[in-house]
Amino acid sequence: MEQHCCTLALLGRLPPGPAPELEALGSEFGEVLICNDRPTEHLALGLSIVAPLAASSLGALLPAIMVARHDWVVALDLGQPLPSTDNLIQLAVHPSAADAVLLQAAHLLPGRYARSCAPALERALRSGCTGVEALRGLRRGLLEE
Repeated sequence: MEQHCCTLALLGRLPPGPAPELEALGSEFGEVLICNDRPTEHLALGLSIVAPLAASSLGALLPAIMVARHDWVVALDLGQPLPSTDNLIQLAVHPSAADAVLLQAAHLLPGRYARSCAPALERALRSGCTGVEALRGLRRGLLEE
């Protein structure tokens, strides 16, 4: 399988038990990290672990972007149904020059984010924005399904 030069950020808690679909995704990305408020639960998985800045998707997304080894982060919320592997790979390789590419226009996650989004997302987090309004001023793309 080809690895995409992109970090996969898993935001939230992993489901209990084996997660073969997440393990399969790990082989597709150059780095996989997890961001949640109980990082010690996931030490045995060998993933990079990041602490969230706030109890929200944006509060987990921002530190994931900031510590990722790659300039692009594909992020998904583990509290939502997982998108298909194909959709996540399409996000990773999307040709758009947009700062953020979303799977659905009304939701931050899942999405692909450039490292350059960090300052705008940090301002949004400080001002209390948590939804797509956090992307105000950034170039946005939408994955065409």
